[in-house]
Amino acid sequence: LIASHFDQTDMVQKLVTAMVTALPDLMREYVSLSAVDRSRAEAIEALITRSFQGLRRLGMLDEIGLFYRRLAESLNASVDPDKGETQSNRLLLRIAAGWYFLGQQEAAREITSKVLLRLTDAASLDPPTARLLCGYLDAVGHAPAEEAIDRVLGAFAMNRGTEPQIANVAPSLTTDSHFSISHLDVVEAAVMSLVNADISLTAETRRWLDEDELFVRNRIHQEMRAAEEGTLA
Repeated sequence: LIASHFDQTDMVQKLVTAMVTALPDLMREYVSLSAVDRSRAEAIEALITRSFQGLRRLGMLDEIGLFYRRLAESLNASVDPDKGETQSNRLLLRIAAGWYFLGQQEAAREITSKVLLRLTDAASLDPPTARLLCGYLDAVGHAPAEEAIDRVLGAFAMNRGTEPQIANVAPSLTTDSHFSISHLDVVEAAVMSLVNADISLTAETRRWLDEDELFVRNRIHQEMRAAEEGTLA
């Protein structure tokens, strides 16, 4: 993103290539992390999100598609079926949010439906699984508005008057005698998924706004170069 601000197109392409090349090793490290390495896992998840946001602001839709395909391939190849999938599913949900942005609805739904099944199978939600629920709510918040609302309300059965699909979040922290952080995290994720800027926009409108921002940025670069060369009218 910094390189793009200085109109270093070649550098941006090199960085994207290097990032895609590094994904297999990064995913192997990610799935090998234990619960005590939560901060490292969250750092990798944040890196994926920031990478998407940076490429999105540059209008690099083809690169975003390539990045997420390689990411999904590398993650699936690194997952050990004998180990818990909670952590890898959290990252898959980041990918699902990207697919929704690119209009790849079926690819996104395949991931979110798989995670929802995992959540509904749980007798209760321990803190790691509660974080997975938060990730699910965030991901479906990037879906088209009608689908996003249905998915969020459906997770808690608020639109059917039946028992919730998802079990209660299990309190397990030292603060539980006063309040439950896990419950607050889930409530916050549900609210934020329904009030984020994307939910009020169609995929076409989101892309139009990104393209408009890119046009303005390119115009700034053009005028800066012209000013440096003394040719600005």
